Amino acid sequence: MRAKRTKTEKKRAFRNQHHRAKAIPKVQKLINIVRNGWAAMGLLERGQRLGKLVSLGCSRRGLERELKVSATSVRRHMEIAGLPQNDLKAIEAGVSAKAILARKATSDRRRRIQERVDEDQRTGALSDGIATIILEFCRSGYELRKDPMIGRIFPLLLDRVESLVGDFEASGRRAVKVSKKLDRRTFFRKTRPRAAKGTAELVRQANWLAEVLSLIAPESQVRANAILKARRRAGELLPKRTPSELREDAVVNSLVRNIELFNLPPRKFYPGGARSMLRQGRPSQPPDPKCPGKTEPKS
Repeated sequence: MRAKRTKTEKKRAFRNQHHRAKAIPKVQKLINIVRNGWAAMGLLERGQRLGKLVSLGCSRRGLERELKVSATSVRRHMEIAGLPQNDLKAIEAGVSAKAILARKATSDRRRRIQERVDEDQRTGALSDGIATIILEFCRSGYELRKDPMIGRIFPLLLDRVESLVGDFEASGRRAVKVSKKLDRRTFFRKTRPRAAKGTAELVRQANWLAEVLSLIAPESQVRANAILKARRRAGELLPKRTPSELREDAVVNSLVRNIELFNLPPRKFYPGGARSMLRQGRPSQPPDPKCPGKTEPKS
């Protein structure tokens, strides 16, 4: 008869920063104050106390569990506490805090976009990286279950992508939500759009790449620079040749050039041109009949 196995309780593998901060008596006391007085506190007081907890090591997700409120609510209250004094007075006067936060988010988004555009104009690093992503997408084949878009198809693909992304902007279409921290292949798979049956491969991949660019390059100027750089780097899509293959290519190209030169059509004769003109200068002496190869002496 086998002995029954005793269940061992699994200990926590690690203690994150929030749990370490919560173990401090001062932090635990502040958490209890916020939890018990949440309903009686105003927006500003909540935000200030939450900001204090975060500065002491608590996380938004941890406070979500401790206070029984959503992490989004924690973030919104902290944003309200960080607003300028004029906005705080407007909220106290009855203006919607949601509208003020939405206006602030729009302003911050425009500022970030302008900063990215200015940075790319100054260094060009941002559009270089996006151009590399374009080339990697076009070069990929079986890893993404698609055909590589190289050679003559590459410029046609970019033309269609530019048109599609322009249509996305004109219609106000939002890009898909995919984390940019994923590795490159997983990121491409997550952005794959659904295509109807019978869709041409060029059309399918153009829609796919347009989704990628609308997510990683929402700035039209940066995106245009990236597509232009990708066109200039189209040679990188071709497989690299070894030194021996390059020497063989040089020999073949030389032979082809010689054959082309040997089979050139004769030049056309145009009356009145240089070939129809009489030779200038003194006429040459006729050959001496007695000594072939010599000319007759001058008289």
